[in-house]
Amino acid sequence: MTWKGKSKGTPLGYKIFIRTIQFFGIGSAYTMLRGVALYYYLFSWSAKKNLRKFYGQIPALKERRMSSLIWSNFIYLGEAIIDKFAYLIGKGSKITYTQEGEEYLKDFVARKEPLVLISAHLGNWEIAANLLEKLNARVNAVMFDGEGQRIKSLIKDEVGDVHFNIIPIKKDISHILKINQALRNGEIICIHGDRFIEGAKTIETEFFGKK
Repeated sequence: MTWKGKSKGTPLGYKIFIRTIQFFGIGSAYTMLRGVALYYYLFSWSAKKNLRKFYGQIPALKERRMSSLIWSNFIYLGEAIIDKFAYLIGKGSKITYTQEGEEYLKDFVARKEPLVLISAHLGNWEIAANLLEKLNARVNAVMFDGEGQRIKSLIKDEVGDVHFNIIPIKKDISHILKINQALRNGEIICIHGDRFIEGAKTIETEFFGKK
């Protein structure tokens, strides 16, 4: 399954959720999310097909459990977006976190050694970058800059500039040069390890007994 480089949200939809968080709180946004998730669950055929194909690799997984997992995917994705907005606009007081192994990050930064963090795409870089700021190191997120200009403008107007440097992935591979320079400078590189654009180089591995 390949990724197209952008989310399916619209500027209006994002703004409605941001206003709901601002005036009614994150709990109300979670409640409203159920209706939006149901729409995508019913009509996002491509996403459901790929999720079903993925979960179908798990031995002895029953149909009811598979449907529940697919539904949960839509819910958790929406909650992650809500959490991001709530945190960045100062309405995320109910969001808590724990860190394990932070001492290793501090050690790399103290020695001015380059560091590459590979994410399994849990959460989002906007929140993570705020937490990494206290390390006093420049944080670079390597990502495909595929969001529409209207959505990017809305997010900037509502939550301000991001607290990390974005290295956009380009067809001319200029991002490779920027990554190399950042590593030479002893900076932090963050990248998702579970997404790829059609035609990109990939590495195969065994997962649930399949490639």
